[in-house]
Amino acid sequence: MSEEAASRTVRRPRSPRHIKAAARILHKETQRILAKHAHRIVPDVVDQIRAAMHAMDRLRESGDWAGLEEQAEQLDELLHQHASFARKSALRETMENVLIAVIIALGLRSCLYEPFKIPSGSMLPTLRSGDHIFVNKFAYGVQIPFTTIVVGQTLGDIERGDVIVFRYPLDESEDFIKRVIGLPGDQVKLEGRDVFIKRMGESDFTRLPHEKLEDQRCYDETGAKEVQRCLLFRETLDGESYIVRYMMDAEGQVDPSRRDRVLSIPDGHLLVMGDNRNQSHDSLAWTTTVEAVAADGLLSFKDLRDLTKERLFSLFRPTSSEGAEDPQFDHVRYLAERRALEHDLELEVWRRPNLGVSTIYEMLLGRMSYARASDIEDVLADDHRIGEERRERLARASETIERLALGHTELGRQALFVDPVTNTVFNLRCGSELCDRDSVLARYVATIVKAYRRDHDQDARELVEPDKSVRYNEHWTGRGERKDKLLDRVFGRSGASVDAQVRVRVWRGAPEGEEWLRDVALLALGSSRELARAVATLGEDAWLVRTADRTAVIAADPLLHTVMMIECGQKHCTNESQLTLISQSIRGKLLAATREHRSIEDIVTPEIVRLPEREPESEPAPSNYEYDRVRFEASTRDPEYAVDVRAWRRPRTGIAATIDELAHPLPSVSPDDRVAAGGRSTADERSWTFLFGIPDTDTVVELTCTKTLCPNEDMALALAKRAAEKGRDASNFIDPNAERARPFVPRGNVKGRADRIWLPLSRFWLPIR
Repeated sequence: MSEEAASRTVRRPRSPRHIKAAARILHKETQRILAKHAHRIVPDVVDQIRAAMHAMDRLRESGDWAGLEEQAEQLDELLHQHASFARKSALRETMENVLIAVIIALGLRSCLYEPFKIPSGSMLPTLRSGDHIFVNKFAYGVQIPFTTIVVGQTLGDIERGDVIVFRYPLDESEDFIKRVIGLPGDQVKLEGRDVFIKRMGESDFTRLPHEKLEDQRCYDETGAKEVQRCLLFRETLDGESYIVRYMMDAEGQVDPSRRDRVLSIPDGHLLVMGDNRNQSHDSLAWTTTVEAVAADGLLSFKDLRDLTKERLFSLFRPTSSEGAEDPQFDHVRYLAERRALEHDLELEVWRRPNLGVSTIYEMLLGRMSYARASDIEDVLADDHRIGEERRERLARASETIERLALGHTELGRQALFVDPVTNTVFNLRCGSELCDRDSVLARYVATIVKAYRRDHDQDARELVEPDKSVRYNEHWTGRGERKDKLLDRVFGRSGASVDAQVRVRVWRGAPEGEEWLRDVALLALGSSRELARAVATLGEDAWLVRTADRTAVIAADPLLHTVMMIECGQKHCTNESQLTLISQSIRGKLLAATREHRSIEDIVTPEIVRLPEREPESEPAPSNYEYDRVRFEASTRDPEYAVDVRAWRRPRTGIAATIDELAHPLPSVSPDDRVAAGGRSTADERSWTFLFGIPDTDTVVELTCTKTLCPNEDMALALAKRAAEKGRDASNFIDPNAERARPFVPRGNVKGRADRIWLPLSRFWLPIR
């Protein structure tokens, strides 16, 4: 062997640190072997091994590292020759080390911190898609791996407002991250963007304060691109604040699929929501498909119309019903919808009225009861329930209106006002329940003016919106084309004064009505039917008025749906007979045009008036007629006219025992087999109640009808019999593919609290609030 090759085989000296570590490992292994296998080794060899161990201890204490290395090699050789059966193989050693590392990693991951990547934008703007976070696994106790068992819950309680990671209740292979809104025993009510909580033990709901962030913008999941139609709010829950966002539709409304409701949170569960409120798959969206009872299949709208005197009903499911999450139970309530005049709302609009803004205003004002001049700002100031910011905003929106008059109608309040910018007159009537104080009426006024300023061509339906909590039937009186509704022409020689002109106006099918237009036309001339003179030759409702410079005829014809107003200057019509002849000629042509469904454009010619037509001096009139009206007629669900149907299918204790259990709290219950054998019935001053079983489908039904809807027992009995008859066929009231809400997270599914962001680096170690 060459010198170079020999030099490569010379072992490099080890450092004292390596020698001590190797000796310690060998010493530990020797102790394990002697403890477990000394009886299998020759006693003399055991003594040699122990002597080698003691020698190693002395050499380590004296610091003789070369001697310690030599003694360790001798001990290793003894073990190799006489105890190799007890020594671990390299593979086993590696596997044990890997297993230990895995156990340590699982322990850290299960009990301390776990990294987590945000998969979606449901928590925007708090967390973005792709963010990496750490989840604190011991914040609420330690969860035993692969189970839902949590030990040491005293380490910390889950609090409202916490951001948690949990196993998705509908598919526990997925992890979700959301914010805790409700705890066990809470009730959470949702109304649009408002969230209300009734905490366990409290009697009232409390609205979560939220402040609109006017100066902040929404961004997409990358945080780079601005998102339109998005609003940010700072919401506060139990003293902690965080930012949530809402996406709006084209009309500026929250997504209607997130319906208003009340959720009661059971023991051991949580209600969670994403911060990206209406774009988050959270408690408000989770549903599952089940076979479910549908109690409205036992009694339908048609059944109610057949068996009661009411015709219109609404159905809803009381959200607070016990067992509402149980698909084998259902509770429906039918309420008769009854006309509610006190909730009506009506708006009339005249745009640049042909008979003049002042004339229309004075006519309406004269018909108001207890009218008084008012100022929007003063009216709003009297209502302390309106916030200062909103009061100022409403006052600014209505600061240019003129001649605001508030008054009373038979069933509510009335507001009459003028927008001088657009020469428009508004007449608003509001029911006493809808507008229970003047400030509510004033808010409607401000809203109408603000909307009208944005677009003068909007019709009345687009300017006002009634209370959404009440059902309304909308009735709109449309405008139509002006040329079909109104003819307005002026005749006279160029430069002639008013007293030498003739002006002809004809309204046909005008939505204001013939009597109204007749009175307004008389008022425009400073007259009325009491002051004017009847002209029998022009019809039963024709009147002549003389002023200083002209003579006028106003004639209304309800059969032709027309009103005719002809004004003739004193210099042209030197006597009344000339005006009468002109009026008769025009009326004759109007009659022919109506019969032949022709336009009214050609009923007046210069030949009839004997004057040339003059070009209009004012700006062109709008193409649509000036007036329209919208009337919202309210109907309310009357709780005094109600039917409740509750159904339990496959009751756990059986039909008879369930009927006994349900009958126990009812007053004066008596056996009643008229609906079904084993049934019960009772009555109090308010309602009739029937309890009965349907063995064919293993179902128990409780039906209650108020005495205002069912004035006699026979009517309530007929409803119960109809429900029993339909209940014998499961296909009538069992939905095999029903969608049922499953909105709550079991406490055992919670993996931990989201604590810190660690990627991207621009937001490294930011706390998650």
